[in-house]
Amino acid sequence: MQLLYLLLRAALCRGVPVLIDGAHALGMLPLDLQQLQPDFLVSNCHKWLCGARGSAMLYVAPARQQQVQPPVLSHGAEAGFLSRFIWDGCRDYAPLLAISTAVQWWSGFGQRTPQQDDDPGGSVTAAAAAAAVQDDMDCMLPGQAL
Repeated sequence: MQLLYLLLRAALCRGVPVLIDGAHALGMLPLDLQQLQPDFLVSNCHKWLCGARGSAMLYVAPARQQQVQPPVLSHGAEAGFLSRFIWDGCRDYAPLLAISTAVQWWSGFGQRTPQQDDDPGGSVTAAAAAAAVQDDMDCMLPGQAL
């Protein structure tokens, strides 16, 4: 993360917009957007965060929000940045609505990341922690096949 922080500072100091492709970062790495201060960050929520397949997130810094438009306008297009992106048609919103449940689930037992693990190889990941919790709870995780 230190290298990412240094690269971000170098780019931002030169006025270069920064987009972080955090494809599988959520649930695996601690992300502090206030410290990193990227212009944009995209990530999916289905892998290490254990969200529903098809769920993802887009962060846009407030200073850049006027530059970002959705390909299909929402009925709330004139009501601000978030409203431009929600309820944009006939899609299944269940994966997006389930993201907060995945975050609450992780918060319920404390997430471990390779950086927090005593194992120098980082073999205990969020997925391994989830599997351990699943075994303890004798239950299936969301999205898991029967």
